[in-house]
Amino acid sequence: MMVALLGVTACSGGAETDAPTSTVGVPACDTTGTVDDPNVLNGVYQVDWTYEDLAEATGLPREIVEENDGLITVTLFDGCFSTVWEEGTPCQGSYIVTSNRISWVATNRIADWGCGTELLGLEFSNTAWELTEDHLALSDFEQIAHVDDITYILNRAVFGTKPLLRVEGAE
Repeated sequence: MMVALLGVTACSGGAETDAPTSTVGVPACDTTGTVDDPNVLNGVYQVDWTYEDLAEATGLPREIVEENDGLITVTLFDGCFSTVWEEGTPCQGSYIVTSNRISWVATNRIADWGCGTELLGLEFSNTAWELTEDHLALSDFEQIAHVDDITYILNRAVFGTKPLLRVEGAE
């Protein structure tokens, strides 16, 4: 299923008030077209991967695993996300919450998407989510036709194998 921004404008600009303090680089979004309130997921989450654990979880070639291991920080705020690998360029976009699913849509601005050009403006992940005070667990990753197998395997392993620790934003 391909999702064209569904009324969510491409994220741009800076985060507004009430944002978690770690939202540097998280753009502001217009979420008027979302089905459910994306604010329920507002927070900063992290997952840490060693090379060995990520290699085992993905079965992918060394060069891909080496580019994606380490500490990964995901900031969700008002329908916008920013994902930053330990020392990498952020990948930003919007997310749409529908019941227990999250649809992740890459920004259409190349300057805000450090994860290649082939997914600009497109949905790249659709997952089930479960939130506790301490963790965000993602599961049931949908295979999206225009997303290559390596991206799908990597997203499913990196974000679906271990829960993301909530480091900021818990009530």
